[in-house]
Amino acid sequence: MRVKNIGLLFFPLVFLFNVTAIGNNGDLPREIFKKWIHSYEESTKDVIVYRPSDYNFPPSRGRGGFEIKESGEYISYGIGPDDRLQKLSGHWKAEGENKIAVYFKFVIVTKYQVEKAGLDWSDISDKLFKFLGGREVSPTEMRLYKDLEINNQTAEVFGSDFSKILPLLQQSQDEHCIATNSILLCTNDILKIQAY
Repeated sequence: MRVKNIGLLFFPLVFLFNVTAIGNNGDLPREIFKKWIHSYEESTKDVIVYRPSDYNFPPSRGRGGFEIKESGEYISYGIGPDDRLQKLSGHWKAEGENKIAVYFKFVIVTKYQVEKAGLDWSDISDKLFKFLGGREVSPTEMRLYKDLEINNQTAEVFGSDFSKILPLLQQSQDEHCIATNSILLCTNDILKIQAY
């Protein structure tokens, strides 16, 4: 059975800050430009808490997080199917007063497309998840990100279905902004965002 793990990867992607000029890093709190890791123990249903990556966390099976760089790069760290962190790069930009947005490129593969190609959705979605880092966003939809590499190993994974799935994997990747959250507190050692 596949574990649905999209929360840490997608939801903390867009934040509200005290930004007064579009695209001006100087208007963002300097403390925000670092790698932040989810602190489950401190989070509540209303507030998601992050700590810097060098924080002394208690033992945990895995922790996702993200990094905001002054260069405009945004890196999301999600927990993969084998509990190791999976890195996904996107970019952020200021979008007006009190708002920055984070963007990723991805392809959406749907149950309808897979079944139209004569393939079994359960089998294909499981392989997309386990071997290509796909993220389930609904029971009938998977996201595949721009870092997707199609090679001989991909052909082996899909076997005789490879020629049917290949056109779906080669779709153009569109850029998407994912979510919006409010910053409640940002200091050198803690970042709190409003849960939704």
